[in-house]
Amino acid sequence: MFVRISFLFLLCYFLTYTASANFNFNANCKTAYSNIISLKFIAGQTQIAQEKQSNPSNLIPLLLENYIDFLSLFVSEDEKQYSLLQTSQKTRLAAIENGDKKSPYYLYAQAEINIQWAFVKVKFGNYMSAATDINSAYHLLEKNQNLFPNFIPNKKSLGLLHVLIGSIPDQYKWVADIIGLEGNVSQGIQELRIAINLASKDSEYVVMVPECAFLLSYVLGSLESSTQDLEQQYKLLNSLDKTNLLLYHSRAKIAAQLGKNDDVIAILSNYPYGKEYFPFPYLDYLKGKALLNKLDPSANIPFQNFLSHFKGKNYIKASYQKLAWYYWVVKNDTTLYSKTIKNAISAGYTNIGEDKEALWEAQNHLVPNKILLKSRLLFDGGYYLQAFQMLINSPNTYFKPPKDELEFYYRLARIHHKMGNTTKAINLYKATIKFGEEQPYYYAAYAALQLATIYEESKNDTDAELYYKKCMSINGAEYEDAIKAKAKAGLNRLKKR
Repeated sequence: MFVRISFLFLLCYFLTYTASANFNFNANCKTAYSNIISLKFIAGQTQIAQEKQSNPSNLIPLLLENYIDFLSLFVSEDEKQYSLLQTSQKTRLAAIENGDKKSPYYLYAQAEINIQWAFVKVKFGNYMSAATDINSAYHLLEKNQNLFPNFIPNKKSLGLLHVLIGSIPDQYKWVADIIGLEGNVSQGIQELRIAINLASKDSEYVVMVPECAFLLSYVLGSLESSTQDLEQQYKLLNSLDKTNLLLYHSRAKIAAQLGKNDDVIAILSNYPYGKEYFPFPYLDYLKGKALLNKLDPSANIPFQNFLSHFKGKNYIKASYQKLAWYYWVVKNDTTLYSKTIKNAISAGYTNIGEDKEALWEAQNHLVPNKILLKSRLLFDGGYYLQAFQMLINSPNTYFKPPKDELEFYYRLARIHHKMGNTTKAINLYKATIKFGEEQPYYYAAYAALQLATIYEESKNDTDAELYYKKCMSINGAEYEDAIKAKAKAGLNRLKKR
């Protein structure tokens, strides 16, 4: 854990700033920033302390310290630390407001601090305050863009905000309209790509490429991105710093989306760790999922490590669910499955889709169909042929319950889709919609989403729009908001053609 200066000392330190305070993103600050983005907080904090001593009027260290707070809270989800650190937002902003107003960092630093705290506040359920921060950041960045149109960091942050604004569910869009927030997902992604391209060619800002790549990976991972976009991003990530722990997260997530499960296992078996790095238990959760996708006998170990070391809110229920699945599909132990899945009721929270799914399974006391679950896991790992054989080599009597029959059609559609059998996939997706759109499962909504992407990629915009809208019309499905956000992003892409 990095050393913290007392709040009283910080306050006294900030009050010493005068109008002569400046923004100097010098070599020392760049090194500190690079270490912080790599989750090497101890080294970053040491360099910040050196900068404060040698250049006490420089305000960049305040922004760098905010990065540490943001990343540490975002990774750890430590509620006690959140309570201790959240007062620093206003204190830092007050100090920065005394800085050089002619610098492109003056408005940018304020906006960036607000964005980072907005993300943290969402993690801890403080949505109203997060919305206020996003609103403030947006208008600061818009003003800064007009003043300094060639300032690369601004493009990175505006791109992220435009994606967020474009992803707002339709029922809340009126709020954004009232306060003057404009933007869409395609615009934001393009701006992030522009920021990466410009920064990579600029000696002043090349140090920001890893952060831009992380943010773009986060965005692409949250949407129904094309294989081409994901492959392009994966290539970029693999060309970047191999000592950056944050980017191992990005590589693993993008590789998983591409069905490169063996790559995920390799990435998460070789990431850097030790006292110099901030702990990142979520990587154990990702590794556990990758091993489970391969039905590996050691898949339980990363999940147990995650549950032992993670002190946050999210993925706790999901970890117990995945651990229960391990006992069921790998060890064939229904007793341990039942015992483990019960923990998904009492432990953790339901802020994210994976945890909601785990709770639903635990509360409904429905042991998953083993064949369907194995096929799903193999599919998620990109082992499409094995997933296909798992389904077609099983007697039809295994899939007689209505939910299992519906899932069978959906799983088979997904496999044919990935294996390039598009006509078969389309027919199976349509069957899934027909029989499932009135049922409280995600299969029909996702089938509509997948159909839309097929038509979009084949330049059949009419049918693509039809099925994106069909997806958004299916109410009551699991993960409804997340599915509809992806459909909305698809509709936005169509409008841009």
